[in-house]
Amino acid sequence: MKKLERIQRSATKLVPSLQDLSYEETLRRLNLQTEQQRERDLIVVYRMMNGSEKVDQQDLITWDVRDSRGHEKKLKKATCRRDIKKSSFPQRIVETWNSLEKGVVHARFIQDFKAKLDDSRYRDGTS
Repeated sequence: MKKLERIQRSATKLVPSLQDLSYEETLRRLNLQTEQQRERDLIVVYRMMNGSEKVDQQDLITWDVRDSRGHEKKLKKATCRRDIKKSSFPQRIVETWNSLEKGVVHARFIQDFKAKLDDSRYRDGTS
């Protein structure tokens, strides 16, 4: 995770108009998240999916019922008219969640989910 974060930090410095800004401000302007924020978002979706996160899911996420490749617990991306909604939690997590492997999504317990998530993302030794 540290290596990915360093790469993202270096890449954001390549944007000439944002070089004088702090890393956090640059991320805000580019609509990016840190690696830790993305991982926390995935954990929240997993908890919502398994009923351990008590939120009104209907307003946040929509399950995609179409038969497609990958796992069958995919999320559907809503149409957004305003930029503020495009960077909201339900919208920014869809692509990341849908790209997870079937074994990760189907983990029985939160600890298994975290371990499988780490394994699938960092199995090439880049952690």
